[in-house]
Amino acid sequence: MVYDDETKPAKGVENVTRMITRDKVFAIVGPVNSGVALAIIDICQKMEMPLMDTIATAEPIIERYAKAPKSYIFRVSLNDGIQTSFMIDHIQKKKYQRIGLMHDSTGWGQSGRDTALRLLKDAKINVVAGPEVFDQNDTDMTPQLTKMKDAKVDFIISYSLAPAGVQIAKSMQKIQLGVPWTSTWALIAPNFLKLGGKETVEGVMAVTSYTPDHSENPKKLNAKVDQRFKDQGGDFHPVATAQTYDGARLVLRALDRVGPDPTPDNHEALGRESGFLAIWKNGKLVRAE
Repeated sequence: MVYDDETKPAKGVENVTRMITRDKVFAIVGPVNSGVALAIIDICQKMEMPLMDTIATAEPIIERYAKAPKSYIFRVSLNDGIQTSFMIDHIQKKKYQRIGLMHDSTGWGQSGRDTALRLLKDAKINVVAGPEVFDQNDTDMTPQLTKMKDAKVDFIISYSLAPAGVQIAKSMQKIQLGVPWTSTWALIAPNFLKLGGKETVEGVMAVTSYTPDHSENPKKLNAKVDQRFKDQGGDFHPVATAQTYDGARLVLRALDRVGPDPTPDNHEALGRESGFLAIWKNGKLVRAE
Protein backbone atom coordinates (compact mmCIF):
# COMPACT_ATOMS: atom_id res chain seq x y z
CA MET A 1 0.00 0.00 0.00
CA VAL A 2 1.39 3.40 -1.00
CA TYR A 3 -0.15 6.69 0.15
CA ASP A 4 1.01 10.28 -0.35
CA ASP A 5 0.77 12.49 2.74
CA GLU A 6 1.65 15.61 0.69
CA THR A 7 3.95 16.57 3.63
CA LYS A 8 0.81 17.42 5.61
CA PRO A 9 0.74 16.00 9.17
CA ALA A 10 -3.06 15.60 9.21
CA LYS A 11 -2.91 13.66 5.94
CA GLY A 12 -0.14 11.49 7.36
CA VAL A 13 -2.27 10.64 10.39
CA GLU A 14 -5.17 9.76 8.09
CA ASN A 15 -2.95 7.53 5.92
CA VAL A 16 -1.32 5.67 8.81
CA THR A 17 -4.64 5.11 10.57
CA ARG A 18 -6.00 3.66 7.33
CA MET A 19 -2.96 1.42 6.87
CA ILE A 20 -3.23 0.02 10.39
CA THR A 21 -6.99 -0.35 10.78
CA ARG A 22 -8.16 -1.12 7.26
CA ASP A 23 -5.19 -2.35 5.24
CA LYS A 24 -3.80 -4.43 8.15
CA VAL A 25 -0.15 -3.86 7.20
CA PHE A 26 2.62 -5.46 9.27
CA ALA A 27 5.04 -2.52 9.03
CA ILE A 28 5.28 0.99 7.58
CA VAL A 29 8.23 2.51 5.67
CA GLY A 30 8.29 6.31 5.70
CA PRO A 31 7.44 9.14 5.84
CA VAL A 32 9.59 11.72 4.06
CA ASN A 33 8.76 14.76 6.19
CA SER A 34 9.73 15.16 9.87
CA GLY A 35 6.56 17.09 10.69
CA VAL A 36 4.50 14.18 9.41
CA ALA A 37 6.70 11.67 11.24
CA LEU A 38 6.26 13.51 14.54
CA ALA A 39 2.49 13.41 13.99
CA ILE A 40 2.28 9.66 13.32
CA ILE A 41 4.77 8.06 15.71
CA ASP A 42 2.33 8.20 18.64
CA ILE A 43 -0.18 6.18 16.61
CA CYS A 44 2.41 3.62 15.53
CA GLN A 45 3.74 3.24 19.07
CA LYS A 46 0.26 2.86 20.60
CA MET A 47 -0.81 0.35 17.96
CA GLU A 48 2.53 -1.55 18.17
CA MET A 49 3.14 -0.93 14.48
CA PRO A 50 6.83 -0.98 13.41
CA LEU A 51 7.70 2.23 11.57
CA MET A 52 10.91 2.38 9.51
CA ASP A 53 11.70 6.05 8.88
CA THR A 54 14.21 6.30 6.03
CA ILE A 55 14.25 10.04 5.34
CA ALA A 56 12.83 12.25 8.13
CA THR A 57 15.57 13.53 10.44
CA ALA A 58 14.12 15.31 13.51
CA GLU A 59 15.76 13.99 16.69
CA PRO A 60 12.49 13.44 18.66
CA ILE A 61 11.31 10.85 16.12
CA ILE A 62 13.49 8.26 17.85
CA GLU A 63 13.99 9.98 21.20
CA ARG A 64 10.30 10.16 22.14
CA TYR A 65 10.04 6.43 22.76
CA ALA A 66 13.69 5.56 23.29
CA LYS A 67 13.08 4.61 26.94
CA ALA A 68 9.81 2.79 26.38
CA PRO A 69 9.79 -0.95 27.24
CA LYS A 70 9.42 -1.52 23.51
CA SER A 71 9.89 1.18 20.91
CA TYR A 72 8.34 0.52 17.52
CA ILE A 73 10.07 3.44 15.80
CA PHE A 74 13.26 2.92 13.75
CA ARG A 75 15.32 5.07 11.40
CA VAL A 76 17.79 4.73 8.52
CA SER A 77 18.70 8.39 8.09
CA LEU A 78 21.17 10.84 9.62
CA ASN A 79 19.28 12.59 12.42
CA ASP A 80 19.50 16.36 12.75
CA GLY A 81 21.90 16.18 15.68
CA ILE A 82 24.44 14.26 13.62
CA GLN A 83 23.86 16.48 10.58
CA THR A 84 24.34 19.65 12.62
CA SER A 85 27.53 18.24 14.13
CA PHE A 86 29.05 18.09 10.62
CA MET A 87 28.15 21.77 10.13
CA ILE A 88 29.81 22.64 13.45
CA ASP A 89 32.93 20.66 12.49
CA HIS A 90 33.15 22.77 9.34
CA ILE A 91 32.57 26.03 11.24
CA GLN A 92 35.33 25.19 13.71
CA LYS A 93 37.74 24.04 11.01
CA LYS A 94 37.23 27.25 9.02
CA LYS A 95 37.25 29.37 12.21
CA TYR A 96 33.96 31.14 11.50
CA GLN A 97 32.98 33.36 14.42
CA ARG A 98 29.61 34.94 13.64
CA ILE A 99 26.86 32.47 12.87
CA GLY A 100 23.36 33.17 11.61
CA LEU A 101 20.53 30.66 12.09
CA MET A 102 17.34 30.30 10.01
CA HIS A 103 14.57 27.71 9.96
CA ASP A 104 11.15 27.14 8.45
CA SER A 105 8.01 27.23 10.56
CA THR A 106 7.24 23.50 10.36
CA GLY A 107 7.70 21.03 13.22
CA TRP A 108 10.91 19.89 11.55
CA GLY A 109 12.23 23.44 11.30
CA GLN A 110 11.52 24.11 14.96
CA SER A 111 13.11 20.84 16.03
CA GLY A 112 16.17 21.65 13.90
CA ARG A 113 16.40 25.11 15.46
CA ASP A 114 16.42 23.61 18.95
CA THR A 115 19.05 21.05 17.96
CA ALA A 116 21.29 23.69 16.37
CA LEU A 117 21.01 26.07 19.34
CA ARG A 118 21.92 23.29 21.76
CA LEU A 119 24.93 22.06 19.80
CA LEU A 120 26.21 25.53 18.97
CA LYS A 121 26.03 26.45 22.65
CA ASP A 122 27.90 23.27 23.61
CA ALA A 123 30.58 24.19 21.06
CA LYS A 124 30.74 27.77 22.41
CA ILE A 125 29.91 29.19 18.97
CA ASN A 126 28.11 32.54 18.89
CA VAL A 127 24.75 32.93 17.14
CA VAL A 128 24.77 36.64 16.29
CA ALA A 129 21.66 36.67 14.11
CA GLY A 130 18.46 34.69 14.48
CA PRO A 131 16.92 32.28 14.80
CA GLU A 132 15.01 33.82 11.91
CA VAL A 133 11.85 31.98 10.89
CA PHE A 134 10.18 31.76 7.48
CA ASP A 135 7.28 29.90 5.92
CA GLN A 136 8.28 27.08 3.59
CA ASN A 137 6.24 28.74 0.81
CA ASP A 138 7.83 32.20 1.20
CA THR A 139 9.25 33.62 -2.03
CA ASP A 140 11.39 36.39 -0.56
CA MET A 141 13.87 35.96 2.30
CA THR A 142 15.39 39.44 2.17
CA PRO A 143 13.94 40.59 5.56
CA GLN A 144 15.57 37.68 7.40
CA LEU A 145 18.80 37.85 5.41
CA THR A 146 19.12 41.62 5.77
CA LYS A 147 19.29 41.05 9.52
CA MET A 148 22.04 38.51 8.87
CA LYS A 149 23.92 41.01 6.74
CA ASP A 150 23.54 43.79 9.31
CA ALA A 151 24.91 41.45 12.01
CA LYS A 152 27.94 40.73 9.80
CA VAL A 153 27.52 36.96 9.90
CA ASP A 154 30.29 34.92 8.31
CA PHE A 155 28.33 31.65 8.05
CA ILE A 156 24.64 30.70 7.97
CA ILE A 157 22.89 27.49 9.03
CA SER A 158 19.42 27.04 7.60
CA TYR A 159 16.83 24.33 8.16
CA SER A 160 14.98 24.63 4.86
CA LEU A 161 13.48 22.36 2.24
CA ALA A 162 14.52 22.77 -1.38
CA PRO A 163 11.95 25.40 -2.54
CA ALA A 164 12.71 27.68 0.40
CA GLY A 165 16.42 26.97 -0.01
CA VAL A 166 16.24 28.30 -3.57
CA GLN A 167 14.60 31.48 -2.30
CA ILE A 168 17.34 31.89 0.32
CA ALA A 169 20.00 31.56 -2.37
CA LYS A 170 18.24 34.06 -4.65
CA SER A 171 17.66 36.55 -1.84
CA MET A 172 21.30 36.33 -0.77
CA GLN A 173 22.35 37.18 -4.31
CA LYS A 174 19.79 39.99 -4.41
CA ILE A 175 21.21 41.75 -1.34
CA GLN A 176 24.79 40.72 -2.16
CA LEU A 177 25.28 38.64 0.95
CA GLY A 178 28.14 36.41 -0.15
CA VAL A 179 28.80 34.31 2.96
CA PRO A 180 28.87 30.50 2.86
CA TRP A 181 25.81 28.66 4.10
CA THR A 182 24.57 25.15 4.62
CA SER A 183 21.44 23.18 5.31
CA THR A 184 20.61 19.59 6.04
CA TRP A 185 20.41 16.96 3.35
CA ALA A 186 17.10 18.51 2.20
CA LEU A 187 19.21 20.57 -0.22
CA ILE A 188 20.79 17.59 -1.95
CA ALA A 189 17.36 16.85 -3.42
CA PRO A 190 17.24 17.05 -7.25
CA ASN A 191 14.49 19.66 -7.15
CA PHE A 192 16.90 22.09 -5.48
CA LEU A 193 18.98 22.12 -8.66
CA LYS A 194 15.91 21.98 -10.91
CA LEU A 195 14.15 24.90 -9.20
CA GLY A 196 17.22 27.06 -8.76
CA GLY A 197 19.49 26.25 -11.67
CA LYS A 198 23.26 25.76 -11.56
CA GLU A 199 24.18 29.39 -10.95
CA THR A 200 21.75 29.83 -8.06
CA VAL A 201 22.77 26.69 -6.15
CA GLU A 202 26.50 27.03 -6.85
CA GLY A 203 28.50 26.83 -3.62
CA VAL A 204 25.58 25.88 -1.37
CA MET A 205 26.46 23.12 1.10
CA ALA A 206 24.32 20.35 2.54
CA VAL A 207 24.87 17.25 4.64
CA THR A 208 24.71 13.87 2.95
CA SER A 209 25.48 10.23 3.61
CA TYR A 210 27.04 9.96 0.15
CA THR A 211 27.37 11.63 -3.21
CA PRO A 212 26.66 9.38 -6.20
CA ASP A 213 30.29 9.32 -7.30
CA HIS A 214 32.21 8.96 -4.05
CA SER A 215 32.62 5.16 -4.16
CA GLU A 216 31.77 2.19 -6.37
CA ASN A 217 28.55 1.12 -4.60
CA PRO A 218 26.86 4.55 -4.93
CA LYS A 219 27.99 4.74 -8.56
CA LYS A 220 26.36 1.40 -9.35
CA LEU A 221 23.16 2.15 -7.47
CA ASN A 222 22.87 5.61 -8.98
CA ALA A 223 23.34 4.28 -12.53
CA LYS A 224 20.84 1.46 -11.95
CA VAL A 225 18.11 3.73 -10.58
CA ASP A 226 18.76 6.42 -13.17
CA GLN A 227 18.34 3.86 -15.96
CA ARG A 228 15.23 2.35 -14.42
CA PHE A 229 13.43 5.67 -13.98
CA LYS A 230 14.73 7.61 -16.98
CA ASP A 231 11.32 7.43 -18.64
CA GLN A 232 9.94 9.35 -15.65
CA GLY A 233 12.47 12.14 -16.10
CA GLY A 234 15.25 10.61 -14.05
CA ASP A 235 14.42 13.02 -11.22
CA PHE A 236 15.02 10.91 -8.13
CA HIS A 237 16.68 11.55 -4.79
CA PRO A 238 19.79 9.31 -4.66
CA VAL A 239 20.28 9.21 -0.88
CA ALA A 240 16.57 8.82 -0.16
CA THR A 241 16.51 5.97 -2.66
CA ALA A 242 19.45 4.20 -1.04
CA GLN A 243 18.22 4.63 2.54
CA THR A 244 14.70 3.49 1.67
CA TYR A 245 16.15 0.43 -0.06
CA ASP A 246 18.14 -0.35 3.08
CA GLY A 247 15.19 0.36 5.38
CA ALA A 248 12.82 -1.89 3.47
CA ARG A 249 15.44 -4.65 3.45
CA LEU A 250 15.88 -4.31 7.22
CA VAL A 251 12.13 -4.66 7.77
CA LEU A 252 12.04 -7.83 5.66
CA ARG A 253 15.12 -9.30 7.34
CA ALA A 254 13.65 -8.65 10.78
CA LEU A 255 10.37 -10.24 9.77
CA ASP A 256 12.17 -13.32 8.47
CA ARG A 257 14.34 -13.63 11.57
CA VAL A 258 12.09 -12.85 14.54
CA GLY A 259 8.71 -11.75 13.25
CA PRO A 260 7.22 -8.33 14.06
CA ASP A 261 8.92 -7.97 17.48
CA PRO A 262 11.06 -4.81 17.82
CA THR A 263 14.19 -4.48 19.94
CA PRO A 264 14.45 -1.80 22.65
CA ASP A 265 17.83 -0.45 21.54
CA ASN A 266 19.83 0.53 18.43
CA HIS A 267 17.00 2.25 16.58
CA GLU A 268 19.32 4.61 14.65
CA ALA A 269 21.05 2.89 11.74
CA LEU A 270 23.35 5.74 10.66
CA GLY A 271 25.90 7.49 12.87
CA ARG A 272 28.77 9.98 12.70
CA GLU A 273 30.75 7.69 10.43
CA SER A 274 27.99 7.78 7.82
CA GLY A 275 27.95 11.35 6.54
CA PHE A 276 29.77 14.53 5.51
CA LEU A 277 29.21 17.97 4.00
CA ALA A 278 28.73 18.15 0.26
CA ILE A 279 28.74 21.26 -1.93
CA TRP A 280 27.05 22.10 -5.22
CA LYS A 281 29.69 22.65 -7.93
CA ASN A 282 28.70 23.16 -11.57
CA GLY A 283 25.39 21.38 -11.06
CA LYS A 284 26.83 18.36 -9.24
CA LEU A 285 27.25 17.42 -5.60
CA VAL A 286 30.82 16.78 -4.49
CA ARG A 287 32.45 16.35 -1.11
CA ALA A 288 33.17 19.73 0.49
CA GLU A 289 36.83 20.39 1.17
